[in-house]
Amino acid sequence: MILSKARMSCLGLGALWALASGLPAVADDTELFIGNSLGSQARPNILFVIDNSGSMGSLVLTQDSYDGNTTYPVVNGCDATRVYWREGTGIPPTCDSNNYFNLNVLTCRKALDAFVSAGYYTDNMAQWNEIKGGGKKVGGERWETIAANQKSRYVECQDDHGYHGNGDDLKKYARAQNTALEPWGTLAEQVAWGATPANIIPRYVLGVRPLAPGFTRILVHPQPGPLKRVEGKVPTIRGPVHVKVDVAKRRMEVEIPPDTTARIVVPWTQDTPREVGSGRHVFE
Repeated sequence: MILSKARMSCLGLGALWALASGLPAVADDTELFIGNSLGSQARPNILFVIDNSGSMGSLVLTQDSYDGNTTYPVVNGCDATRVYWREGTGIPPTCDSNNYFNLNVLTCRKALDAFVSAGYYTDNMAQWNEIKGGGKKVGGERWETIAANQKSRYVECQDDHGYHGNGDDLKKYARAQNTALEPWGTLAEQVAWGATPANIIPRYVLGVRPLAPGFTRILVHPQPGPLKRVEGKVPTIRGPVHVKVDVAKRRMEVEIPPDTTARIVVPWTQDTPREVGSGRHVFE
């Protein structure tokens, strides 16, 4: 009887040891602290260090500040006579980029001032497109989006309006398309900055462009692309040019204002241009 109890005690202890040894081992190097200021008198175990040494009182620069009056060594082929540009946000263009124009055609005084202080400038920019025919100006000159393949055309900025222009006090604004063939003019003649879509529709979709000063002679060459039908009126100083194109019906109507001649190109034929005068003309 006594032996039996001893064996059972040993068995109970063995079973308890086996149960304990079968539990998962738990690491003892992670501690979580839950503070309770009402029920505990222990001080928070946080060490806050303030460094008031002399070195903390000065600004540490990782590189020298930019100085626009300093001529820096040429790096990676960058040319000091060029202005490199990009559209939108992102990293600056590399020096082997084709997105540049010559520095001597930049008429934006705001940008030139910023180059001295910061080395870069951000604004709405435009490039002067001087249309020529036979070496002479023919009308339709205007400020347009900067083109990468044009390096020597005037480049102006929106923030320069009323500030500089071409340096003439009476011509401080980038001028909208006009018959004077001049890039700058008065406030009343200022170009509509940011109006590129309104420029593309009459100039390319409806295809109306001047071929002579004062719109005495025009080109009408619609390019509807995937559109099945386009219609619109393009204002000129001689009256509106009305263009209506129905691609599905292969029908084109053009109304030319008085004292104006026009060269018409029908988009789906691309044949020899047709010369017409004032009035309404239908092509089928």
